[in-house]
Amino acid sequence: IFPEPGDYKLSYFRERTEADAWHRSDWDRRAVIHAGYNKVHFDTQFSRYRADGSIIGSYTSINITTLVDSK
Repeated sequence: IFPEPGDYKLSYFRERTEADAWHRSDWDRRAVIHAGYNKVHFDTQFSRYRADGSIIGSYTSINITTLVDSK
């Protein structure tokens, strides 16, 4: 969980993906499961792939996007 902008550093991602020879990611699923005036909840799944197309893994999550200061 990264509650504040800037909490997540790109170096965290690189450290976790270089060992797996990560090449790209694709969304498998992005579905709105709840939407309100200033918040949307998404049920998501994405997969990570190597350059040869072999799958590293698939990952599910609930993403919550909020409207803050009209942004």
